[in-house]
This record gives sequence, structure tokens and C-alpha cells, in this order.
Amino acid sequence: MMTTMSLISKTNVVLPLHLHHQLTVSRGRNALAYATHKFFQENGFVWTASPIITAADCEGAGEQFCVTTLIPSSKEAIDSPASSIPKTENGLIDWSQPAFLTVSGQLNAETYAIALSDVYTFSPTFWAENSNTSRHLAEFWMIELELAFADLNDDMACVTAYLQYGVKWGCDLQSEHERYITEEAFNGCPVIITDYPKEIKAFYMRQNDDGKTVAAMDLLVPRVGELIGGSHREERLDYLENRLDEMNLNKEIFWWYLDLRRYGTGVPHSRSNKHNHVLRDRNTKIK
Repeated sequence: MMTTMSLISKTNVVLPLHLHHQLTVSRGRNALAYATHKFFQENGFVWTASPIITAADCEGAGEQFCVTTLIPSSKEAIDSPASSIPKTENGLIDWSQPAFLTVSGQLNAETYAIALSDVYTFSPTFWAENSNTSRHLAEFWMIELELAFADLNDDMACVTAYLQYGVKWGCDLQSEHERYITEEAFNGCPVIITDYPKEIKAFYMRQNDDGKTVAAMDLLVPRVGELIGGSHREERLDYLENRLDEMNLNKEIFWWYLDLRRYGTGVPHSRSNKHNHVLRDRNTKIK
């Protein structure tokens, strides 16, 4: 069933520009386009413009929009239903060969890659699929890359690097993220998250072997987020001192804590804390 919001968007082309969700989508597209060009430019790719009107069917499916100048007039086409618009023989236009809106710029990019090495295209494409699904739109923007002197492993590595480009390591989870994980991703079940980035955790949490994470955990529950937090304490003196230096903390203030490890009393141990007021609010439905 079409919602009121989607109905407004489809029946009035001006109002959607003033709707909050449409403005959010526009800003998101702007950020994605900027990041796409930035990634490929930083990695030595050359952007190439692919033709919009072409005679080639790159996908071989034959589901293309035909381009023609043989319809009597634009006004007639606009005022008439699609079924009554005059059809042209074989989709020929003035230069006597079929022409279509492009479904892909990959063949054009391949010719540039021979001369320029690594290239990419980022342009609109058109699919004439008779399908009302989210898989293919009639018009959308597509990123296509060509790597010279590369195999499938290089292709996969490039795609992986592109997807990871905008992801920042070390961002902490906010309460809305924690609730989404429990309520949506895991269908209302409690979830334990472990091995957090060390940059967002305290100096006393034990560093894992990867050097990037610490042995910490949070128990997340629906409607609340974090309910219990815990960690394995760092018992190694040199690791503790290094973490204090990395975090610009004064080691003289923590002299007594360091002495626990220095004199052999720092046995491996763990701890956790429970937010009693959160547990109370969840069980009593206090907001």
C-alpha cells in the first residue's frame, strides 16, 4: 500500500524537495558521490566519461530504452498514452543504426584502461526492465572500474578497499545503535559485544593480540542498550605504562595501581558493572 508520504512524492515533484527525508537522501547522495571520487582519485584512478547514447548492449539482455527522433513531435508523444506513440522499425534513428540509452559504461572504460591503466566511470545508466522491485531502477547511477595488469584477486581487493574507505575505526556505539542491534538485528534478544577498539576504552583493559582491540564486553538489552559492562584487566606492567603514555595520562597519579603489577600482585582478573537504575527502569517500564 502506498503511504501518504510516497504518494506526495510521486504526484508532486516540488513538495518532496521540502520534505525532511528527501533532503536527507540528497545530502547522503552528495556525501557518497564525493567519497567515491575521492577514493578513486587518491588511489591513482582516472575518471572517464562514458556515452549515454550507445549502440552497444553491454549486458546482452536486450532490456534497453530505444532512442529515436522519428516520432512526429514531442508534444504528440507527451499528450498520447505510451501504447499509441508511433513505433519505429528496428529503433533506427537518423544515422540508420539502432541507438539506446546505455546500460553500462564498462566497454568504454575498457578501451580507456588500455591507455590510462586504472580508470573508473561514475554516471547514469538506464534499464528497461519490466520490474517493480528494488533490484533495478529505470535510471540510476553506477560506479564501474577497470584495472590494468590485474586479476580477480586485485579486483576483489579494490572493491573491499572502496567499501571500507568511509568506515572509521574506533567510533563508539551510541544508545540508538545499541538498541537497533538488540531490537532489529537480533529480534529483541540480549546481545553481548566484545573486543572493542582500544582507543575508546580505559587504559586498564587488557590489550588483545591484534594490538587494536581490548578484552572488553557490553551486554545490550532491548529498550535500553548497555546494561552491563565488563573487561579483562591488564596485568602486564609494560602494557599498562604504554597505554598511559598513549592516552597522555600522568603515571605518577597511578603509581599505586602500577605497583600492583610491579610487585607481582597483578594476577589476571576481570570485572563487570551493572546499571541498577537501568535494570529497574526496564523492568518497570519507566522512561
